[in-house]
Amino acid sequence: MTSNISNKILLSVITIFLLALFTSMAAVQLIAIAMIIYSLSFGNDCLSANKFLWRIAFFYVASLFIISYLNGDIESALLSLRRTWMILIAPVAANISSKLEEKHRRYLESFFIYASAIFAVIFLFQKAIGDPAISGRYAFHRAPYVASFILIPAMLFILIKEKILFTHAIIALIIATAMTLINSRGPIIALFAAAITALVFSSFDKKILKRIVILIIAISILVGICIGFDRWNFFDLSKQTSIVYRMVIWNQVIEEIKEKPLLGHGFDNFETDNQKTITVFREFATNETNPHNSYLMILHSSGIIGYSILWFVLGAALWMLKKSFLKNQNKWSIVSFSMLIGMMIAALADKTFFVTQICLEAWFLVGIGISEEKEDLA
Repeated sequence: MTSNISNKILLSVITIFLLALFTSMAAVQLIAIAMIIYSLSFGNDCLSANKFLWRIAFFYVASLFIISYLNGDIESALLSLRRTWMILIAPVAANISSKLEEKHRRYLESFFIYASAIFAVIFLFQKAIGDPAISGRYAFHRAPYVASFILIPAMLFILIKEKILFTHAIIALIIATAMTLINSRGPIIALFAAAITALVFSSFDKKILKRIVILIIAISILVGICIGFDRWNFFDLSKQTSIVYRMVIWNQVIEEIKEKPLLGHGFDNFETDNQKTITVFREFATNETNPHNSYLMILHSSGIIGYSILWFVLGAALWMLKKSFLKNQNKWSIVSFSMLIGMMIAALADKTFFVTQICLEAWFLVGIGISEEKEDLA
């Protein structure tokens, strides 16, 4: 009886966290911080059961904090916390998941799918009525990149299902339509990369391959009808201004990285200087503080040392997820692993690994994905 009550409380906490993830950036941060503080203060079993994951998370946060402090002052170090603390939700999620039964994980999977569907429907409704609050591309007053990215796990859960119901097919179509109309290319590319990763995990299961092909065709048709391929042309620079802008920014970021290659300049210390823009890109010069590349961002902020730390943490997470999958064959490991791969691809064109809501979702999935392996990994 006590165990059932405890499980219901844990499920309620996770449900509230996920609901906030889809609706409010401020709320999800407060809830996540409260969950982390509670786990550290009262979750002794959490600390013992997930030592390895806690160590990885603290190593990542603390290392970049120290590097940022060496780069400037306490303010610079605090900025690094703002960009990295989200990883601490992973061991919290692992601890919670380890106490849940399989039926509870199925509930969480369904929640992801149906919450994403509702989120997508609300966006499409806002789009249809021309809500000025979303500027044609926003949902719940959130940047389009983030709004689109948080829909990816639901699509992955549907793609790897043993049997897809008609309801799931409709939801997949709704999510694909919303992601297309949000009109942010990064999450679409991340979705395709994640889907292909899931296909590899499934040993190229023909059902999943067929679904991925249908998904690619569906999104291609939607792009052609609703957006226009000329706006998503990656090869004609005269029509792909966002890529040209990124080239301008990357050129300047790389030059600044060369100045302090070991420890970098600290987080959020980059700003374009149009006087330094090389002639070929001069007409596309723009004022920007976002490097639009996670790898260049970590190199600029924390140097080669910080860059190496990021790759070590990602490698450790992927290794744990693969080990968990090989032992348990659970779909959470597949979705989590695939989501990280998708993020790694998308990170080539934006600050994906340092965006609060995207990281909270991804690291939460990682925690659940490895939770059944906690004893062997500790």
